[in-house]
Amino acid sequence: MIYKYYESLLYVVILLFFSGCGVYESSPLMVSIRSDDAYSVKSLIESGEDVNALSPDLINQQYWKLTPLIRASITGNIEIIRMLIEAGADVNGKDEWSDTALMATAEFGHANAARLLIESGADIDATKPDLTTALMIAARKGDYDIVKILLDANADVNIGIGSGDTALSLAAWKGNLPIMEALIEKGADVNQRDTEGHPLLNKLITENPAAAKLLITSGADVNIKHKSTGKFTGNSTALHWAAIKGHSDVVKILLDAKPDLEAKTKSGDTALILAAMNGHVKTVDVLLKAGSDGNAKNNYDMTPLHIAANNGHAEVIKILLANDVDLNSRNKDRLTALELARCKGHFLTIKLLEDAGAKE
Repeated sequence: MIYKYYESLLYVVILLFFSGCGVYESSPLMVSIRSDDAYSVKSLIESGEDVNALSPDLINQQYWKLTPLIRASITGNIEIIRMLIEAGADVNGKDEWSDTALMATAEFGHANAARLLIESGADIDATKPDLTTALMIAARKGDYDIVKILLDANADVNIGIGSGDTALSLAAWKGNLPIMEALIEKGADVNQRDTEGHPLLNKLITENPAAAKLLITSGADVNIKHKSTGKFTGNSTALHWAAIKGHSDVVKILLDAKPDLEAKTKSGDTALILAAMNGHVKTVDVLLKAGSDGNAKNNYDMTPLHIAANNGHAEVIKILLANDVDLNSRNKDRLTALELARCKGHFLTIKLLEDAGAKE
């Protein structure tokens, strides 16, 4: 038995020698844990090794100061994790980056280790300085099993709202619908905003329509407005953003939820005005068929026809003309759509308006 003990210690020394750590030399206990050598870990614990001491170790080609329990949670060795906990390891101890052992299991995908730590009293809602939790890490990694384990342990699903990412936003950006559903079922706020006041729905609507649709069917407010003070983005809704980008399919998803078609941004633009401004023909058509006001005016008394004429969007003008919009409405400068087209030299637009009977 004594021979076996010294053999294990010799093995640890050899590992240290070949690790080339220099000033970052790992402790014998850390090296044994890294090597999944449960016998050496047991021997070192029995010889009085500190199970809570921070020691540098190489993780992803970078040296971090970790606790032995965090190192064991990275490798996911249940036997060693249990051994350390029984020896008095702090299940909530943090490394130099404020990670906990539970966060490590989420990062490296060890569901059984996560379950053991929770059963041993791990704080499921422990946060890093940026409010990152184990649940957020698991959501970002797309690890449904660990997300479910944490949710079953009543992890707080809304940590991070107003301060940065949340578990729901991280899952949404990855388009992980099963994890989104699990989080929403546990009460994740579908109307959450980021630090700049952007509602999650408004950010997702043009980037991940499937995730946005899940938010909508889960009760997200399709008329929630961006809190920005910006002239063009302030008070914007998801419909505004879909119109700006010209995503007609996304517009249709929103229309099923009965949004306010005449909602206006701080500059007074409706979704139809924004679609016309950017020359999105199909989106203009979809909005008009849904009942959008073809004569709506923004803060400058510019109608969709004014905007399209000013920008030379002839195809948009054809659709607007087919919907009997007011040809001779004047903006705040007392100019008609035809006069704007003449000023810009949009000859095809001028002809379309003249043929339709527009006047100056």
